[in-house]
Amino acid sequence: MYIQRRAWSIGLVIIQSLLLALPTGVIAQTLTIADSSWATLGRMEFGTNLIIRMKNGKEYEGKLHGISETNLKIATKNQSMDLACGDILSVHQITGRSAKKAAWIGAGLGAGAGVAAGWAIGDSGPGAVVKRSQLAPACGAVGAGIGAILGFAMDRGHRRVLVYRAAD
Repeated sequence: MYIQRRAWSIGLVIIQSLLLALPTGVIAQTLTIADSSWATLGRMEFGTNLIIRMKNGKEYEGKLHGISETNLKIATKNQSMDLACGDILSVHQITGRSAKKAAWIGAGLGAGAGVAAGWAIGDSGPGAVVKRSQLAPACGAVGAGIGAILGFAMDRGHRRVLVYRAAD
């Protein structure tokens, strides 16, 4: 009885430590481009998703519709807006990213944790109800599924890339 309880606790510790080691994605991670000038916006493609923060504190989200030396034109859900260059504090580009890599990493870690837990929990004695060789792969499959779901959930989201910031 003591050995089986110890095996359970070892298996749970292994699973917890591997699940805590999953990569945590930052949902609204901000990256900075070295050249943060108004000319950077001129090189962007039309239709690029942007978040514009104004000097008065307002924030607008829309697609790049046009740009000139003095104005930035965006198309929001309801309307098209012309924003003056002097009123803009910062412009961020929104890029989507795939959570596929994080899901695969989570699946691998979960499978490893599941196999280790199944091996620790299973019994190899002659009267065993569930043998290690049967329990380890089953726990590995369950762990892979849980790890994939957790990896996907942690790393999905959008990345904000700073493309323009007004001089102070």
